[in-house]
Amino acid sequence: MDIKLIQSGYETSKPEHIIEKANSLYKSLNSFLPSKTVDRVVEIVSEEGLVLVLTKLDLIHNSKDHNIRMLDILVDPNFLYIAWCKIKDKKEQSPGGDNVPIQNIGVRTLTNLSKELRSRKYKPKPAKRIYIEKANGQKRPLGIPTSRDKIVQMGLKIILEPLFEPHFSTNSHGFRPGRSCHTALAQIRREWRMVSYFINLDLENFFDKLAHKQIIKVVKQRCKDKDILAVIYRMLKCGYVSLTNSRDVNLVSSEGIPQGSIISPLLGNIVLDEFDRIVEKTLIPQFNKRGKNQVSKVSPVYYQATSVFDAKDYELRDQIKEQMGLTTRQAREVVKTAKVKVAQTKGIEYSLKDESTERLWYVRYADDFIFGYTGPKIKAQMLTSIITQELSYIGVRVNSSKSQIAHHSKGVQYLSYNIFGNYRLKSVGKIDDRGQRTIRTYLAFSPPVKKLVERAKERGFLMPNRRGKINSKLVARRYDKWLFLPPQDIVKRFKSVIQSTIHYYQGCQQRSDLYELLWLYKRSCALTLAHHHKFKSWQKAVQKYGKDLTVEYKGKNGKFLTVDCSIPSLAGGGRFKTKVHQNAFPQTMEKSSSQPGRIVPKTLYEMQSASELMCHIPNCPNKAEAWHHVKHRKKLKITSASKQMQVALFAKQIPVCKKHHVMIHNGQYNGPSLIKLKGYVVGDWDDIPC
Repeated sequence: MDIKLIQSGYETSKPEHIIEKANSLYKSLNSFLPSKTVDRVVEIVSEEGLVLVLTKLDLIHNSKDHNIRMLDILVDPNFLYIAWCKIKDKKEQSPGGDNVPIQNIGVRTLTNLSKELRSRKYKPKPAKRIYIEKANGQKRPLGIPTSRDKIVQMGLKIILEPLFEPHFSTNSHGFRPGRSCHTALAQIRREWRMVSYFINLDLENFFDKLAHKQIIKVVKQRCKDKDILAVIYRMLKCGYVSLTNSRDVNLVSSEGIPQGSIISPLLGNIVLDEFDRIVEKTLIPQFNKRGKNQVSKVSPVYYQATSVFDAKDYELRDQIKEQMGLTTRQAREVVKTAKVKVAQTKGIEYSLKDESTERLWYVRYADDFIFGYTGPKIKAQMLTSIITQELSYIGVRVNSSKSQIAHHSKGVQYLSYNIFGNYRLKSVGKIDDRGQRTIRTYLAFSPPVKKLVERAKERGFLMPNRRGKINSKLVARRYDKWLFLPPQDIVKRFKSVIQSTIHYYQGCQQRSDLYELLWLYKRSCALTLAHHHKFKSWQKAVQKYGKDLTVEYKGKNGKFLTVDCSIPSLAGGGRFKTKVHQNAFPQTMEKSSSQPGRIVPKTLYEMQSASELMCHIPNCPNKAEAWHHVKHRKKLKITSASKQMQVALFAKQIPVCKKHHVMIHNGQYNGPSLIKLKGYVVGDWDDIPC
């Protein structure tokens, strides 16, 4: 293999250097390409072409020079093929204005597209304008680009995303690798404590009203290639095609980002990242003031004043329950209210909350903002005006009619979750190590059941009661869109609806509130099966398939399979099952000053699997099967157990094969020093004495 790469001061023609670089970069394909298509890419793209593409990407993403020509990799046909593979494997790809599916794109089209980009003659075609219904009944305009433009946009995303992603704020969670709605909600639950007011802001047509000059200005900060900026600017100006009165009308776009395009979420995050920095560097330090007392501190005098109730709590509750005819919960609330009144008569307050204490938290998912503020309402209103003013500086307008300042007791709805404070007296927790009790300061999460029921009605799963009562509940109905599918497909689709609902609301403390809605979905499935078989009632479908609607069918391999529509247990909620958060695109060259260019992950979770690497022992052709700690925890002269564990996680490790791993531990290894070998170094632990 004879390859010579000259770019940004990097020049090499030695095959071993390029092959070594390609082996270390091969894993990077999985960062922007599905794992199932990596092998297919390697089979079609030549080895020389793949090595050249990966090497160019590594130079662009890890070089400190922002003046690198990025167009050279965008015009590469091999790179365009990789971008095409990533789009092709996605489901539900609607064709654009040219009505050409992405699967019909061939080698000739990619070659012509490469020539157009190289000659600077590429012009994006107008996107097809469609409308989708929103949850509030309004319609959201979307622009679907053509298949050729989708490939170019995906290529731009692969190039630009690793440049901006490491610099994005940790408070941003929308359309980012390794982040989701659950990571945003988990951050709120983990960090927010004793919130007084929620500030929920709604942006006024953010994607449609953003100025093009502002977009190019922020992208230009890290992308200096004028050709790439020209391609982005043409995409913003291409406009869209709308079907009106049975004829196509070309509409020129003078502002805004085309929603529905592949690159629009990335451009939106790049623009709003400037506001994230303003909040973190200016607003949060300004509104974070700690008073003398902790917000969560409870007066110990309060428990001394109400100790007379503690021993006879259950007896007093039962007496009140019998005399007043109340339920157990109501009687318990009466007792706790009496405790507060007794303390107030003696001039004792429940909490030692200091009014001078102020706290500010911030989370953003795409263009959905939410602030948590602890302090007086007047300052919360002042904070809202400051935020609105700062957003106007970057060309973003706030919709004041939809924005709100909500008290923690009323709560707020964010990302389809009801979030509210749970700081009442009944939430008194356990006794701590000092013998004092503390109030629970976390926020409570619950599903918006009414909103979900209305959405199910709009989709056609529910309908009003036929009796026509004004306040009657909704009942299940058959879903006509799935009526003519096979029985197993009907059950599969209803099961996916049930499981997706349970999965999204896994963070709610009371997931049992969803049971009635899920039961209606199951009833709708029974009605759909009954009409499919032309039964007179849904009970006939239950008699045929059982109470869980279990359908047995023959699979592709000839084996008999079963699928059911059972409702799983809703217990065990209140936790977001998110993975360990990590940076998807680390800047490896800036992490280690002593060894530039070496991959330096923060934890073992960020490391590659040893089986995906080669053995780092010189002249060893075998694949690695294990990670070897150069300095074992037991050999370190550290008495602290926590320190030992920290060193074990952050010590130098190298991937080795099974043969050399056994030789090292048996004392039979006589090769070069392991410390001097190329490996993965995490932290400065080599100076620890052994």
